[in-house]
Amino acid sequence: MTVSHIEGYECQPIFLNVLEAIEPGVVCAGHDNNQPDSFAALLSSLNELGERQLVHVVKWAKALPGFRNLHVDDQMAVIQYSWMGLMVFAMGWRSFTNVNSRMLYFAPDLVFNEYRMHKSRMYSQCVRMRHLSQEFGWLQITPQEFLCMKALLLFSI
Repeated sequence: MTVSHIEGYECQPIFLNVLEAIEPGVVCAGHDNNQPDSFAALLSSLNELGERQLVHVVKWAKALPGFRNLHVDDQMAVIQYSWMGLMVFAMGWRSFTNVNSRMLYFAPDLVFNEYRMHKSRMYSQCVRMRHLSQEFGWLQITPQEFLCMKALLLFSI
């Protein structure tokens, strides 16, 4: 990233600094990896993870500059229409950065390999999500670009 330099003044990427500061930490699903994988257990853990991540999505959105200036109804609409896309996008990024897009890194305690993709009965959706993760590598997306795209995704309704 290039930072403009004017005599005696340095332009800093303030918005990017905000995005880095408000990026949520990793959320665990509470999945018991000691139990055998089953359709019900995997989906239950995904549902639990979704609930936990949604709380973080709302907090993240509220911390974005200008978001609180929107009418409350508009804030709710933006989140309602984008939460799933934001979660899938972030999961794709985690999969790229943590397991080189070989598996789906939903959470540290909930990583889907081929077996789990089949067991979940969502194999075709999992393959498409893994493809998204691979695109990050093919396009050589930087962490800063990911953060900017994620913010744009919130408002892409």
